[in-house]
Amino acid sequence: MVRGLEPEFSTEVREQLNQIDGPAIEHDPSIADLRSLPWCSIDNDDSKDLNQLTVMKKANHGG
Repeated sequence: MVRGLEPEFSTEVREQLNQIDGPAIEHDPSIADLRSLPWCSIDNDDSKDLNQLTVMKKANHGG
């Protein structure tokens, strides 16, 4: 069961979402794309956003 990841959006929000025609393009080199890494959230089940995430990746020495 997926909990907390299927939010309900208002009609106004859905209308704004329909105006988006593609992904945002970020040009700031200090921003890392971590979407491919395994993650978990420590937010509550009823959180409206996931802003307390932990990601992990293998260290250079294999740890």
